[in-house]
Amino acid sequence: MSVSGASSAWTGPSSLALAMTLEDLERLNGRPFEILGFGWDYGGQIWDMRGGAINRDTAGGCRLFVFFRTAVEHSDPLIGDRAIMSNDPDVRAIRPSVHLITYRYP
Repeated sequence: MSVSGASSAWTGPSSLALAMTLEDLERLNGRPFEILGFGWDYGGQIWDMRGGAINRDTAGGCRLFVFFRTAVEHSDPLIGDRAIMSNDPDVRAIRPSVHLITYRYP
């Protein structure tokens, strides 16, 4: 099951929703988290919630995937297969927002 785009009436765990900012998600999670660098297939995906309130592995073996898109162009340090903390000032400067939420069922 997936939702994507600018908005949706659907919400996920802890009221996770499209268009949320990094700061919104940090509040729900209770702490910063890791996302993957932008500009590739898995770019902007939440990688690790760092022990916060939102768990990527849910009941019954389901898995949560959340992807961000950016409002402005990103720079080289934010591109590629690397983990970046959500509270990194360079990440905040490009104002990412949630644009895809997917649950994969076993």
